[in-house]
Amino acid sequence: MSKKKTGTIAMLRVLQKYSDSEHILSTRDMMHYLHDDYGIDLERRTMYDNMNVLESFGYKIHRYESGSLGYYLEERTFTTAEIISTNNSLLHNPEVSDEERHSIIDRMLGDYSIYQREEIEKELA
Repeated sequence: MSKKKTGTIAMLRVLQKYSDSEHILSTRDMMHYLHDDYGIDLERRTMYDNMNVLESFGYKIHRYESGSLGYYLEERTFTTAEIISTNNSLLHNPEVSDEERHSIIDRMLGDYSIYQREEIEKELA
């Protein structure tokens, strides 16, 4: 599949996995993760165009400027409170196994950064 077709989705995945308000990705960081995780090399201009495409589809991407440009994904599908509440409800439901509960929570955490995910998982333990 061409870079043009996969680049935008790969960028979304990189933003989901590696960015949050405390982990802002520079363009160089984005390029590094795209190459290492997906084998995709994009030009800066293409990356800017892809950011605009993601934003036009409703993804809230914070564009940070302080000497250099950086990005992070502002919103996730579920809030931390929703994930914790769901986990607690599932814990007290005898019809839901631990395996099923973990699977559900894992899916809910799917678009959280690795850093956010680690913090939320500590709260769930």
